Parts: sequence; structure tokens; C-alpha cells
Amino acid sequence: SESRSTPHKIVSGGITAVSSCLDHSLFLKADGTMWGMGANHFGQLGGANPVENYSPVQLASGVVRIATGNKATFFQKTDGSLWAMGQNHWGQLGDDSPTQQNLPVQSIDANVSKVDGGAYHALVRKTDGSLWAMGFNEHGRLGDGGIEFRRSTPFRVVDENVSEISAGWNHSLFVKSNGSLWGMGLNGNGRLGDGTTTVRKSPIEIVSSGVLRASAGGGHSLFVKTDGSLWAMGFNAKGRLGDGTYTERRNPVMIVDANVTSISAGLNYYSLFLKNDGSLWGMGGNDKGNLGDGTTNERKTPVMIVDANVTALDCGWNFSVFLKNDGSLWAMGDNQFGQLGDG
Repeated sequence: SESRSTPHKIVSGGITAVSSCLDHSLFLKADGTMWGMGANHFGQLGGANPVENYSPVQLASGVVRIATGNKATFFQKTDGSLWAMGQNHWGQLGDDSPTQQNLPVQSIDANVSKVDGGAYHALVRKTDGSLWAMGFNEHGRLGDGGIEFRRSTPFRVVDENVSEISAGWNHSLFVKSNGSLWGMGLNGNGRLGDGTTTVRKSPIEIVSSGVLRASAGGGHSLFVKTDGSLWAMGFNAKGRLGDGTYTERRNPVMIVDANVTSISAGLNYYSLFLKNDGSLWGMGGNDKGNLGDGTTNERKTPVMIVDANVTALDCGWNFSVFLKNDGSLWAMGDNQFGQLGDG
């Protein structure tokens, strides 16, 4: 299917949340229905077309939160339960099996408040502030000290005070209620930002205070502080950190000094962020037009993509999705599997 180097409207309104990963996308409507498009080779879009869906298909109802993993889908229902479907070789769906699930299965029965999917693992925050993890544990990305190689049921990593979570390709980040940033897993190119490239199999504190949210990507990480500044660390091929260089950063470097509200570290070579004026910005690799600036040129410093009215965003693999304040869904970049949902 045709790639898009500029944003393309997919749905005209009524959308409240969006999520994307390797080759599929999800969105949530105000009526609680979850919709998906793109690849479905592992059942990540449920009982829909088992190969690809070029247009959105309804997947579930009564949903309040959505998340994508690599070939997996996660969603929270109104009763606080967590459900999942798709690839499950490493137990990342949390249903106590390694079996691919082509229809939703329940992972947790209640009290879920956040969920995020990585390459082959997932993180969950419960209403009591505890952090839970499941799936592949290579390099200790689940934070259990490397005790188990896989976890097919959710297990508690942190007892309380977790406010934000992000599962990357092979590392994980979380923020505590005191504003401290923590990470675990693979640390190649310094993506954990602790000044080293040492694998961390248990959570390590990276920043002691002032962090609002974080995003773990493929080989890099982003975080936003409470003052609206944007920081980045890790692999910097194609300029994905946005600091004007290709230099890997083992310690956080400030990219933007103020007004940043939302972030997404892509699974491969790029990053997106949102400012408080509703403008959408991006940096890094742009091979498939995933930055949406009308070119395929890489950007070592942030470039504005949309000047206003953007409310949410997410990076997939060489494609991007975002929402506007009128509830419309937009997408750009690679569309090989119909993940943009434009038919």
C-alpha cells in the first residue's frame, strides 16, 4: 500500500485515544469501541481478516484504554480488567500460556489503570500505584533481577508510587509519583541514561526528581520534565534524539527547553513530540515519510509537522498516528500492511 509523507485524515471524529506499534494501529472511540487496522498475522486484530486490514475494523466494546505491542494488542475494560490478543510466544499476553490468541483473553481481572506493550513484553500499572510486568525478560527488561527468562503471568515489580510506564523494544522505563525516573533492561548506546551501557536487570534510578512522563523506544529514550523541557538519551542514528548530532548520549541531554507535553520514542529511528500550543514536531529517520513533513529527509533537529490542534500521538515502525482536538485521526508514513487505515 502507498506510503504517505504528509498527514492523511483516516477518521473524521469521535476518537479519544490512539496507539501504534510494529505494523498495526488501534484507536478508541468515545463510545468505548476499540478499532484496529494493519497486519493481523498473529491475531493482534482478533477475529478480523487473518492477514491484513487496510481499513479500520471494530475489535471490542466497553474499552477505556488501549495499547499496542509488537504483534500484540492490549486493552482495559470499564471494570478495570486487562485483555490481550496476538503473539504470545514469550507469555507477553499474561494469560499463563505461550499460545497465540486470535480472540481476546483476560490477563488481569481488576484494578488496572495503565498498560503499555513493548517488543515481547508488557508493563501494567494498577490503581494502587504498583507496577507489574509480563513476557520476555531478556536483559532483565521486566526488572525482576533476571530471575526468570520469561513470565507468562503478570508479576509485581514495584509495590507502590508508580505514575507512568513505558515498554520499549528491549528496555523499560517508569516514573514514580515523586518525579523520579527509573529504568531496566538492555542499555546499549546508553538508552537508560545512567551514564553507562551496563545491562540493568533490576530498576535503577536515572533522574531523582522533576520528571513528568517517559517514552522508551527501540534504542533510545525520551522524557519530559514538569517544566516542559524535553530530554533524550541513547542511540542517535539518523538524529533521532534531535540534538543536531549523531552522537550517542549515555546521559540525558536537553532537546527543547519548555512547552513539551507529550512524547513518543519510535521503535526504530525517529521521535515525535507535542507542544502545549497543539503543534506536532518530529526528528530522526524519515525514510517512509513517517515525520509527515512532505519529504523523506532525516532531521537531526526538531521540525514542525502540524502547527496546531494536535492532542495525542504515537510512533509505530516507520509510520505515525495522531489525533486532533476535533476527535479526528490522522496518519503518515509506511502503509505496507494497511496500518494507516486509509483503505
